[in-house]
Amino acid sequence: MLPLLLTALLALAAPALGQDRTRVDLYDATGRRTGYAIVQDGRVDVYDAQSRRTGWGTVSPSGGVTVYGRDGRRQTVAPRPSGPAGGRR
Repeated sequence: MLPLLLTALLALAAPALGQDRTRVDLYDATGRRTGYAIVQDGRVDVYDAQSRRTGWGTVSPSGGVTVYGRDGRRQTVAPRPSGPAGGRR
């Protein structure tokens, strides 16, 4: 499920480097909002729709994202276009 949560993160995380704090809403493949991520100084904290922390990670200056689950295992991140399916926001 975590790979689907990061659909918007890849597109928005790189510009967020150097800013104080950026919240990014996350969507699954069907366009349903599944949670959000907070990006701050190259660190990413991932939360589900009920604001429970589900993982953390880092963002490189080139925009690459490495994410770990709460158990410390590395998660696979599949890049996809940002925003929900069909262009709804």
